[in-house]
Amino acid sequence: MLMKRSACAGLFVASSLCHDTSVGLRNGGASTAKHRAGRGRGRGSDGGSRRLAEMAATELSRESLVDRIYEAALVPEQWPAVLGALSTLSGGAGGLLFTSRLDRIRWTGSPDIYDLFNEFLREGWAAINPRMPRMAALNHPGFIRDYDCFTPEELDRDPVYTGFYRKRGLGWVLGTMVSVPTGDSLIFSFERSFEKGPVPAEWIAFFDSLRPHLARAALMASRLGLERAQSMASALQMLGLPAGVLGSNARITAANPLFETLMPEVAQDRRDRLHLTDVGADRLLGEALERIARRLEGAGAMVSSIPVAARKARPPLIVHVVPVRYGS
Repeated sequence: MLMKRSACAGLFVASSLCHDTSVGLRNGGASTAKHRAGRGRGRGSDGGSRRLAEMAATELSRESLVDRIYEAALVPEQWPAVLGALSTLSGGAGGLLFTSRLDRIRWTGSPDIYDLFNEFLREGWAAINPRMPRMAALNHPGFIRDYDCFTPEELDRDPVYTGFYRKRGLGWVLGTMVSVPTGDSLIFSFERSFEKGPVPAEWIAFFDSLRPHLARAALMASRLGLERAQSMASALQMLGLPAGVLGSNARITAANPLFETLMPEVAQDRRDRLHLTDVGADRLLGEALERIARRLEGAGAMVSSIPVAARKARPPLIVHVVPVRYGS
């Protein structure tokens, strides 16, 4: 957010379209391991042992994947390829990385699942998807499969599984959830075609060995994003412009000293989002942030300019809200 002084003053709000959360690992989950051990491998054998033995001789070796995961932390554009490589291991229907807050979801995915996940969000299936609540309830610090969260009967009755996944040839998943200090969560999800059956149990240990690297890579990307945010605000300070950078939760992640002098008289960083004390301007700011939150990939930039009336000794302000990218 940038505040500009028009014959007056001004403010700039840069609202991020990125993952700017810090990632940690969940505790607990012993009951999940026991639950998993009680499940049969069923149709999901899929040559799992043979494929595990072959991995050391392929480009999808663990060492290669770890290198690529950390490369994606520095070059976020690499995440789709990394997710695609991991997806290949679990059956090859697509890999996703997304945040759990559906009202301000941030995500990326491998090319083979990208359009389908867009459809999943656009048609409202994400709002009734039972996977995230079940994963959160298990609180397991590792990868899990559908049968770790659901009975076969529940899967056959669930409207998301029967109405979306299976109708599109999907229906099995290998996923994990990592906690975020802000209260959000980060989910790695690898889809598998229904006809191939559940993800083989042999793959869980392998994916669990990669999970700490995935979490650290996401944390690295987050910290780099925050450093860029602070650099952005500092650069605008040099131009004499109050500036603050908002994260995906619409709250301040970085602000320069000029912006801080306007708080709390002009702007207030509350629990739900950044607010302007001018009621009319705040309504426009909320609308601008909602437009950015709903923004689809490939859409044009959505820059909003919001007038803030003068008050006592303070001149009028123009608030510019500009979507920016600085992370994965």
